[in-house]
Amino acid sequence: MPTFTLPPRLVESALRPVYRTILNDRMPVAGQRRLLDFASVVQPVVRGVRRDSVVLGGRPAERFVAVPPAAARATAGRSAAARPPRTVLYLHGGGFVTGSPRTHRPLTARLARDTGAEVYSLDYRLAPENPYPAAVDDAEAAFTDLARRHGDHAASIAVAGDSAGGGIAAALTRRLLDHGHRPAALVLIAPAVDPGADAGTMTEDAVLRRGWIRFACAAYRGATPADDPGFAPLHADTRGFPPTYVQVGSREMLHEHAARYVRLLRDDGVDVTFDVSPTLWHVAQLQSGLVREAAESVDAIAAFLRERLPR
Repeated sequence: MPTFTLPPRLVESALRPVYRTILNDRMPVAGQRRLLDFASVVQPVVRGVRRDSVVLGGRPAERFVAVPPAAARATAGRSAAARPPRTVLYLHGGGFVTGSPRTHRPLTARLARDTGAEVYSLDYRLAPENPYPAAVDDAEAAFTDLARRHGDHAASIAVAGDSAGGGIAAALTRRLLDHGHRPAALVLIAPAVDPGADAGTMTEDAVLRRGWIRFACAAYRGATPADDPGFAPLHADTRGFPPTYVQVGSREMLHEHAARYVRLLRDDGVDVTFDVSPTLWHVAQLQSGLVREAAESVDAIAAFLRERLPR
């Protein structure tokens, strides 16, 4: 839990004008990216986690590893060579056009601390410079690189992502299954699983507005058909998916698409857990260092991953 917490509605109210300013389709994408990176600096990041810059599948990434006490390190060292490390490949959100490993450090560092896994946050290529399928290609290359380092043991790797990154994570999982690889688990936070369609009847929430979503998703889509299952995982076959955990807020624009995707997963026989928060806004997990309910949400994700990653 955070050492101190703030009321969720207070934080949500403070964030609303910040996101309104940054996620603005009238602002050049380069400006949106710079402002989002700058704003992320004020988000508290948990201690006791080491961050390294690495390369995965030819793309920059950040690797987060919890730093255990000396006695625990000695014990772990004797057995680490006998098994591949528990690993999470994390795909950040940002509407396919913004976001970076830096903007998501509060979430990825906490996941590393609370799961005991190595968490890799990938700096995949963004639209509009690189529309679909560039981001999914980068994610597949990163997963393949990790699996190769683990002796082609894909079952020791979980895939996770939020918002746009959640849509990429879902598309990646389908592609991996088609190529004979099954991740250990899939975690989706308010995933953008149908970017070519409006997200329900809402026109805005605390973070997103319909105009910006349409702009960002069109940039990602390029010339791809709106119902292409790689671009829009809501139109994909999910049979064979690993155990999946989906979180979303009941008051956010992507709630309806997330609920439909959960129904698809269940209809396809996937072991899926659906966690709907009446309190949290879009990807409030980034504020887990400030808001108790957001920290509890990340705790639930960590518990899910601990159960499904190899021990």
